[in-house]
Parts: sequence; structure tokens; C-alpha cells
Amino acid sequence: MRAVSAWAFDSLGLFRVQLVHAVGNAASCRVAHKAGYRLEGTLRLSGVVEGTRHDQHLHARLTTDG
Repeated sequence: MRAVSAWAFDSLGLFRVQLVHAVGNAASCRVAHKAGYRLEGTLRLSGVVEGTRHDQHLHARLTTDG
């Protein structure tokens, strides 16, 4: 995740990269935090898996985050 983030900021010149994952997916939340992505909030019923809606966490990292 860190390598992809560095590539996005350095090679593509992006200012902001964000990711979402199911609220119940604790492993994905840990990966996001370890890669420097801050939790910005919960997107209510924004994900759909096999026809069932669920909440998702939104994480983001800015190039200025370091």
C-alpha cells in the first residue's frame, strides 16, 4: 500500500488518494492506518455485495501528510 501510494503521489502527481473498505473488515482498516491513511468517516450503505448493502469506511491520504 505504501509503495502504491508513493507511486501515485510521485509518478502521477496526485494530491489525494482515498480508499474504502467494508466497516466489518478490520484487517483492511489496519492496512490503511499503517500506510498513513486517515479515517475520514463512514459511507452509509454505500457498498453492495451480492445484492446486500453495507456501510464502508472512507480513508484518505494527502501528499502533504508525509
